[in-house]
Amino acid sequence: MQRIVGCSAVAGDYPSGVYLTEDRLHEIAKDARSGLRDCLKMIELHARDSASAFLNPGIVLTAVAAWERFIVDVCLASEDANWSVENTGWERKYDSAVPWPGSRADRQANSAAHHVNEVLMSNGALSSPLTASWRLHVPTAYWGADPTEWRWAEYSSAPPEQNRHLIREAMLGAKSARDAAAHRLYYKKAREAQGYRRLDMTDDEVDQRDWCYVWQSDNTYKTGRKTAGNPHPGRPTIQHGYARGVVALVIQLADITIETLREHQGWAARDSQLPAEWFCRTMPAGREPCAGMTLWNGQELSR
Repeated sequence: MQRIVGCSAVAGDYPSGVYLTEDRLHEIAKDARSGLRDCLKMIELHARDSASAFLNPGIVLTAVAAWERFIVDVCLASEDANWSVENTGWERKYDSAVPWPGSRADRQANSAAHHVNEVLMSNGALSSPLTASWRLHVPTAYWGADPTEWRWAEYSSAPPEQNRHLIREAMLGAKSARDAAAHRLYYKKAREAQGYRRLDMTDDEVDQRDWCYVWQSDNTYKTGRKTAGNPHPGRPTIQHGYARGVVALVIQLADITIETLREHQGWAARDSQLPAEWFCRTMPAGREPCAGMTLWNGQELSR
């Protein structure tokens, strides 16, 4: 399925310095590609030996780090004339809000718009919200090594429950799983992920846990933790099918963002886009890593 991105000419009232250049975007995209390639290498190692479950937290950590570094660098490079990929660093005004639209930090950024949209539009990188271009396939469950129950979602389309909420849920679920792996808080984060949003709750009353779907183990036989009323039993671990779904999510979000910025600025097509084979149902033979593997359970990713 093809994405259709509505682009308009650069507005005349943009700031005089639009610092996000084609070369800068290319350098940022190359760094994101490197991080995501590491994820695919770990997926390939796991496929060789299913006992390599210890790789799953690393896959999630690396994929989420690649997304955070990518989108924060895009924002920094759009506002700083002296930015370079060699001296980039964390920026407190962006780090918790920009990568995660709909999060509590994003809602507290003192803006009616998502913080990432406000930054990129005010800096002249885009003339319309970046999130409006996010149209992608979202895995909403997993089984064993496979992400499953893929759903098509468009961030700005109605109804929000089947579009914007679904993308937020997937993104913030990945963030929660990353936090669990980084700080070894599996049980705490798994309990939070089982929270459900009440219909009468406003956005200000909802924090990240209410967007997270449970990533706990789907193997009830190993753990014996199946109890009445618990729809997601099992020891809370990062399962491989879930980890692959996170990688698929980040691949699509990063590629859509690169393409949206490139098309809006009128930059010629170059190899900034992520490799086309990463979006295929089956990785082509001879293309490393993961040559010949069916990565996404038969789902073709959106680009």
